[in-house]
Amino acid sequence: MRFGKLATYQLDGVAYASPLYVASVNIPGQGFHNVVYVATEHDSVYAFDADGVGPTPLWQVSFVNPPTITTVPATDTGEPNDIAPEIGIITCWRVVALYPRTQPCQGALSPCAAAAI
Repeated sequence: MRFGKLATYQLDGVAYASPLYVASVNIPGQGFHNVVYVATEHDSVYAFDADGVGPTPLWQVSFVNPPTITTVPATDTGEPNDIAPEIGIITCWRVVALYPRTQPCQGALSPCAAAAI
């Protein structure tokens, strides 16, 4: 087994949360993959192939739905230098672990959305 950088992926925001690795996840229509889940401060969750196969996410979901659901501007917290420029999902494992491993998060009432709030 080797350790090191296998791939680089584009995200829609800053990722302060630690990535979550899950082995052998069945992604519908795509088969089994070792997956790295990444959550961003722009309220998105990504599932990437942990082995660096393919240049795009296996899936991605955003919880942003303007005008009612948005990230929090860092300046609204009184601590604009801690996490900036926006505050969204701070932790990944709670967002992903509450939802079945075989499908991405769906809808505002999903366990993922509830955990992200």
